[in-house]
Amino acid sequence: MKNTWLIVISTLVIIPIILSLVVNILNENIHDRDIMFLNKSLENNETETCFKIMSKELKNECFLNLAKNLRSIQLCDNIINIKQSYEDKFTIIPYSRRTDPKDDCKKEVRNMMMQDALKFNNYTYCQNDQECKYEFATKLKDSNLCLELKEKNDICFQEIAKSTNDTQLCEQIKDNSIKQDCYYYFTSIYIDEKLCELIPDKKTNSCYFVVATNLSKSNLCKKAGEKETECYYKIALRENNLDLCENSGKKEGECIFYISRRLNESSHCIKAKEKEGECWNYFALQEDNEKLCIVSSLSTQCYYNLANQTNNEALCLRAGEKKSNCLFKIALAKLDPSICLAIEKETCPVEYPLNRVCTQIDSLSACIFLSSKSNSGFCEIIPNKFYLGKCYRNVAIELSDPELCEKAEDFTESCYHELAIKKNNSELCLKAGYWKEECLKKLNSNSVTP
Repeated sequence: MKNTWLIVISTLVIIPIILSLVVNILNENIHDRDIMFLNKSLENNETETCFKIMSKELKNECFLNLAKNLRSIQLCDNIINIKQSYEDKFTIIPYSRRTDPKDDCKKEVRNMMMQDALKFNNYTYCQNDQECKYEFATKLKDSNLCLELKEKNDICFQEIAKSTNDTQLCEQIKDNSIKQDCYYYFTSIYIDEKLCELIPDKKTNSCYFVVATNLSKSNLCKKAGEKETECYYKIALRENNLDLCENSGKKEGECIFYISRRLNESSHCIKAKEKEGECWNYFALQEDNEKLCIVSSLSTQCYYNLANQTNNEALCLRAGEKKSNCLFKIALAKLDPSICLAIEKETCPVEYPLNRVCTQIDSLSACIFLSSKSNSGFCEIIPNKFYLGKCYRNVAIELSDPELCEKAEDFTESCYHELAIKKNNSELCLKAGYWKEECLKKLNSNSVTP
């Protein structure tokens, strides 16, 4: 019984081993046989032999190499897409990088056919492959070859028309939409209204707009659709044609204003609508003519600008809310504090915070202070104590007059300090209060310095 079990166990172990050896021997024989068929097929360019190969990989290799040798795209159809191995299934390949072995084969063969065709300048090397013939025709820019195509002949004419800038080739295209796109391409190259009649309807308006504005053909603006008023506007500016401004819609006033400036004629400002005031103001400044401010809808701004341009403080009185600012600027420009007196002095209301000053009082004070360079006569009328003190201090230093420092209020001590340094007078340092020690120290260092 024991021997029987030993025989059974031995049989179960030995048989699989024998079967595995047999299978390996058979596989080796099959592989050797496949290699033989592969070599034979490639040596003799025999397609039938490729079908006898058992291995899918070797069979694909056979058809691929044979397709390349024979320049036969049809043989690529015999290539099969082998399933991924177990390991490959877990490798993520982006969709854009996945390729079909048939397509890869056809691409390689087509490239080789193209190289042959270009090398010998003969499209027959493309055989019957339409894609190869198309590429050959477009690369050589030979429109006659487009007629040989069964497919893509319209695209062929279109591409060659673009590359040679030949609009006549568009007429050879049979498909109407492709023909219209072909003509549309040339609208950016040739400014010709005839092209506008041959392109897609949705693009005709923009085509007429380009032609009209570039060639100044205002009669075409009516065909520019939504850009009709802009069309008139651009041509009007280009030709300095005031009559066309009337058709410029919302830009009519702007159109008249710009052309009036170019023509240097103020008489047209009256028609400039929303730009009328700006127009009068422009010419008032150009001509230094205050009379034009009278008719301007922006008269106060006109007087303000003209006053500052001419330094004429009399015009500030007509500048409305900008009167004080106008007087301020001219007073500083002329260094004439008397001009500041025209700034209206107002008293602060009772409820006004004590730590603030009225705008008008502050403006008047600053004006006199900044424009009084060497004239102390106007300092005493400054209503703001801060500016009053600064005014006397600055004039005292400018005139080297220590007596004026006594009127400098909070700036008296700094006035003596700065004046002492200027006059190199140590006695004035004794009146500098807070600045006394620094003043004496600085004078001593100046006397020691060689």
